[in-house]
Amino acid sequence: LQLLQRLSKVTGEEVRLHRIVPSIVFLLQDPEAVVRAAAISALTSIVATIKSFPPSDSQLFPQYIFKRVDHLASDPSLAVRDAFARSMSVLAVTALRFLDISHAIKMYEMVDRGGGGANEESLLPANVLDDNSAVPTFSDAVTDELLGEGTSSGASSPNKKVARKGHDVNKKPSGVLIRSTYESDLAALRNIVSRWVVAIATDASETSALPKRSLLSGIAQLCSFFGLEGVLTYVLPQVLAFLNDRRDWQLRALLCQRLPSICAVVGRASTAHFVIPCIETALVDSNERVVCCAISCLADLNKMGLITRAM
Repeated sequence: LQLLQRLSKVTGEEVRLHRIVPSIVFLLQDPEAVVRAAAISALTSIVATIKSFPPSDSQLFPQYIFKRVDHLASDPSLAVRDAFARSMSVLAVTALRFLDISHAIKMYEMVDRGGGGANEESLLPANVLDDNSAVPTFSDAVTDELLGEGTSSGASSPNKKVARKGHDVNKKPSGVLIRSTYESDLAALRNIVSRWVVAIATDASETSALPKRSLLSGIAQLCSFFGLEGVLTYVLPQVLAFLNDRRDWQLRALLCQRLPSICAVVGRASTAHFVIPCIETALVDSNERVVCCAISCLADLNKMGLITRAM
């Protein structure tokens, strides 16, 4: 694994993607926990360096990597769960970057060829069409009106003569909307990562505090990945429960340190309703270091303008 990581620094992206990544993914099933832990860390660092990829690898994360690492969230080894929790945020934002790039390329290709072809429905929002619905189009009368042809004399509008180079000015638009699967693909990624977050955050074993602290270390990136709705649904309820863990003061203190990055996403209203009451609980914690972190958290929230006089 160390040799593969060193080779990845001097090889091209194609070699990393098609040679090194599959070799490391294979080691995720190794019977030795130390190898599995090193493999997920190496995989995360290498895929994060890949900036370009062929269209055939656009589904690399949902169809390949995420399926191969899914079992690590509940691995019996503490070292593996901790390594996975540290890698989770980087894997999430890297998967999001792959999704953004692949859909941007698709959009560019569709626009470049004028939205024509057999796949011109591939950019329409997924909730607009289903298998039993027809593709919405404008009627001829509406199309003529939009083109400025709906005059009594039947004369063509001067605007009709303006057209892109290489296109027939007398050709009417097909009226086919362009279909997009971006939202559904993003929802699928968020659904997978949310299951990992819940698995780590709700672990009630005696050794669960270490993976939870590792999860908090990348919480800012996870918030960027999930967005406002995802943070309110999956992240915030889970991490606020860490204050109930009386066995590990470090977990409670780290939560207070990371809360401002979460509040920056959820905004003032959610901060007032959900976060401030929890910080008030931390202010009377039995450990003085947790109290110090809670005070610093309030100071940071005040600087960010997330605390009002009404609170």
